[in-house]
Amino acid sequence: MIDQPVGDNYTRMVSQGKIRVDPVTRGVKPAGKSIAVFDDSAECDLQPDIYFPAPPTPAEQRKYRRDYEPGKMNVHWGMVGLERETDPSTISHGIKSLKGENAERTMKAQERVGVDAYMDECAEQVYASTTREPLGKSYVRGHELPEETKAASFEGFGFKPPDSDYTAKESIFPVDVAREDSPEVRDRYRFTHQNYQCGELINRDYTWPEETASPYFRFGKMEKIQLAAGEGARQALTWNAVDEKTRIVGLRAEAAREVVNEPLGEAKNLMQGSLPVPEGFVFGVKSGDARADSTDNVTAADCIHYNASSEREILPDADLGKCMKRGKRNVTDESRQFGCPSIRNDIPKPLVRSVADIQNYGDEVGCDSLLHPQRFESMGVTDEQFLQRRSKEELRSIMQLVMPSKYAPDDEAKANLFERLWPEAVAVFGDDQQLASLDSFFYVFTKLVIGPRVKEETRSLETILAEHRAD
Repeated sequence: MIDQPVGDNYTRMVSQGKIRVDPVTRGVKPAGKSIAVFDDSAECDLQPDIYFPAPPTPAEQRKYRRDYEPGKMNVHWGMVGLERETDPSTISHGIKSLKGENAERTMKAQERVGVDAYMDECAEQVYASTTREPLGKSYVRGHELPEETKAASFEGFGFKPPDSDYTAKESIFPVDVAREDSPEVRDRYRFTHQNYQCGELINRDYTWPEETASPYFRFGKMEKIQLAAGEGARQALTWNAVDEKTRIVGLRAEAAREVVNEPLGEAKNLMQGSLPVPEGFVFGVKSGDARADSTDNVTAADCIHYNASSEREILPDADLGKCMKRGKRNVTDESRQFGCPSIRNDIPKPLVRSVADIQNYGDEVGCDSLLHPQRFESMGVTDEQFLQRRSKEELRSIMQLVMPSKYAPDDEAKANLFERLWPEAVAVFGDDQQLASLDSFFYVFTKLVIGPRVKEETRSLETILAEHRAD
């Protein structure tokens, strides 16, 4: 298959066998002029659209293409060839309406007359604007003007201003030349609006030395040594130019510098010839140990051809039998935990905590406390406070408030009951400290007071039931 040719002469030359089509540069027109092809010239080749125009589009395909000729109307390809008006001046869009249906009649058709108009008027009476501003009348605001304003000789409000050089029109739209402001006005406007003239320097009220007023003043410090013109810049750009010493480097480093870097004052080496290296120079570092008694004689060639020494042990592949895909390997640690902990002890707590920081750094309760709250946590009392050991007076004040009146009806009974249970609550801990907790006191109270009372009431109830069955 041959690509599309460039120009018509190329097609004729290929078809006549005058030139051979190159399979590599297929479709590229060859250079030169052919004397075997008629009308082949540089002018024809540069203007092929004039001398060799493209063939016209066939009639059966022309109606499917859009024509971009100026002034020509494009129609749908299905309408091509049909008898219809194509003159834009005679084409009318839409349909003709019936005679008499004009804009005036259409607008009047929306009016409501008769009973409908009366019903609309009655509906409008409920609005305050209808009463305040009736149709056809102005709005009366109830202002009472003075009597002199009602006289025929009243000339209007206001008073005539005295004669002046400036009229109201000139004050609003001044036409005279702008007045030159005084220095005080300019300073005040510069201070309030930061308005500076074009090219004006900003005065920051710095106390500069008097030398800065000179136009030749330059900041900086001058060297004590007076140098000639240009010598200071040359010495600044030349490092160690005064007492530069000879630096001694290794032979290999110097050879590498000569090969890699460009020589000073010579043309750049474009690598078109041989490198400036001595005869027998070899790049790279020699691999292996040349000693006969060495066991590490593996060279680069041995590594490339996998001729490794059989004396050295080849370690097994660490990933042998495992999946090589990232994130798909088998988990070797069965106790590994996934997810993010609720208490972030793995990251440091910030010094200044943000309002939007929702992390728990150990200073808040965890998920277990939220799912299983303590007994009296809703009242602000934690279990640690029940287990905290307190003194006798502190525990007495608490029990006076919470001890049920069923077992101690008055304050004296509560005090006697507390004195009875206090030694037992202290003995729960088994030490010599005269301290007890709320939990230990409730334990003793349940064991010595509530337990016998429940047994007695249960025994009485059983006796009553037995007598009832006997009857």
